[in-house]
Amino acid sequence: MRDGEVVFGRRGELGRCAVIRAEHQGWLCGTGSMVVRPVATAIDSEYLQLAASLSGAREWLQLQSVGSTMDNLNAAILGRLPVPLPAIGTQRRIVHALRGRTAALDALIAKKERLIELLQEKRQALITQAVTKGLDPNVSMKDSGVEWLGRIPAAWTLMPLRSLSRAGLSNGIFKKKEEFGTGSPLVNVYDVYRPNFAIAFDSLDRVAVTLSELARFGITKQDIFFVRSSLKREGIAKVACVRDLPEPTVFECHLVRAQLRETVANPMYMTYFLNSERARDRLIALSTTTTMTTIGQTSLGSLEVPVPPLKEQREILVMLEREEEHHFALVAKTSAVVERLREYRQALITAAVTGKIDVPKEAA
Repeated sequence: MRDGEVVFGRRGELGRCAVIRAEHQGWLCGTGSMVVRPVATAIDSEYLQLAASLSGAREWLQLQSVGSTMDNLNAAILGRLPVPLPAIGTQRRIVHALRGRTAALDALIAKKERLIELLQEKRQALITQAVTKGLDPNVSMKDSGVEWLGRIPAAWTLMPLRSLSRAGLSNGIFKKKEEFGTGSPLVNVYDVYRPNFAIAFDSLDRVAVTLSELARFGITKQDIFFVRSSLKREGIAKVACVRDLPEPTVFECHLVRAQLRETVANPMYMTYFLNSERARDRLIALSTTTTMTTIGQTSLGSLEVPVPPLKEQREILVMLEREEEHHFALVAKTSAVVERLREYRQALITAAVTGKIDVPKEAA
């Protein structure tokens, strides 16, 4: 690729593009991208990038895209993309006028997004500290005998996950595509990837089940679910808990269920532990990867779990849920600011490219 060319993605976020600069010369374009070489006297590369980012341009590309499983672009479609095309001098003035303003907005957006990352890191550190060390910094500690876990409070016991389960671990139900659409709610893999570690019943798919299937695979309140297979290694063994159960519900075959002995383990507390940084690292280490990453019941059952007294589990859980409420409020507030900044940036570009605002003639 050469300086001034514009590379467009063919799949995914249609309309996403970047201008190639001198330092990128010699790079190769993969099959997932297309390169446009603008005629320098007709269209400015940076102006083309701005024009292609307009919501109208992206919607047009979406409508014109081809493909059955994924939206795709080809050279013929991209070549027909309608863009506002003022004189080359006006294009350059628009680029010059927008460059500083969009750069400032991009820097502010990046700062807010970094704040969200720091909040997530702080949350994970707080969870890990609470469920492996407890709330009292002066408590007597002992060696757990488990290298990845280290020292734990002296009053805590260490048990394999299988010993905490009252009914063993079990896989869910397999259903064909044509059985989906009506029937009982179904907890699926993507329903476990919840930021608050709790199943949300208002978004579940439905599937036709028999009474015997409902009896065998029906879930109960306080069940916890592990993702047992994932295309991404970091997605394996994520955990969510059933906190409410509005109607009879089943769970899918790519999940493993554990029903804990509530006289020993608070299910929601254990859900926090299982999603802690140390437990996640250990669960990933216990998984195997071929074409997908998987973890079986034996590996899950062997996980060493530090178990505080029930009273202490409840105290830790109360603290975590209080902090969670504060955390999610801050993340939501910051995310809303990011969204408004993105909308303002887009509106600014749209107004300039479509001639809704005057561009100073001295800009060059």
